[in-house]
Amino acid sequence: NSSIINDQKVIDEITRLSFLASERNLTELDLKKLSELTKKDKNVAGILDQMYWLIRNDEAEHAAHSLASINVYVQTGNLYFCIPHEIEHLGILVEHNDMERARKQVSLIKENIPKWLEKSERTKINFPAYYVNYDEVKSKINKVLENFESNNIGEKFFEDIEYIGKNGVC
Repeated sequence: NSSIINDQKVIDEITRLSFLASERNLTELDLKKLSELTKKDKNVAGILDQMYWLIRNDEAEHAAHSLASINVYVQTGNLYFCIPHEIEHLGILVEHNDMERARKQVSLIKENIPKWLEKSERTKINFPAYYVNYDEVKSKINKVLENFESNNIGEKFFEDIEYIGKNGVC
């Protein structure tokens, strides 16, 4: 898995895709080279799988979020997921009624919340202006997860996700 850590070709491809994503929506073809360069890494394969799903389901603008996770991983060897983005992806999966993927997404979120909280708490000290709604975002993340698990998926579920998407900080 670690053979791609600090791999300059992979970093260059992520940079290229990031610029491309700022200009237009990514396509499956765009991801081909990154898929090839990272094919032996299970961590990146899972993230790319989600990116392909988002593109295939007309949600390509959200696929670019995942590039940041891959970038952090390749540069540091640590997986880091932006929980607000991952919550948005959960909402998309539920909207598309892909409940199997949605359940996996909830597991990924729960597994990675502690790391996100730890980083957010540290960053909030130095940049408090970005974290004005932090407590509310944390509360709504918990509500979304509780509502998903109790199959209470209605208008409020999606309103909370929208709030998290607008106010959450990575």
